[in-house]
Amino acid sequence: MDEHLYNRIMHLDKGSYIKVGWFDANDTCGVIGQLKKPEVLVDEWGVFLGVEGNPKHVLLGKLYVPDSRTWEISCIPLSLVDSVDVIGKETSREIRLKRYRVEGCRQLFIRKVKGLG
Repeated sequence: MDEHLYNRIMHLDKGSYIKVGWFDANDTCGVIGQLKKPEVLVDEWGVFLGVEGNPKHVLLGKLYVPDSRTWEISCIPLSLVDSVDVIGKETSREIRLKRYRVEGCRQLFIRKVKGLG
């Protein structure tokens, strides 16, 4: 990953709606000589919840359940990220950001973000 992309990700505003292009593993078959790069570039959209873990992962909120204040998230290895585009900032009036560890996505704490939207 180049330094410009790394710095851009590390300075994203939590709560922004983003699109992440990243290389995901791909199950395929063929002649070994044709399978030099089996990863597939995919795009995922969601709410940026931060960068956590060791190795570092981008946490992308996919679904939020207000009653239980929980997120369904994707943990994308930072080393596999190819691009990041901000689709929108302050996309919700109020959201609760939960911080997770990558291992099993255990909840650490809740931080309320006010004044969005």
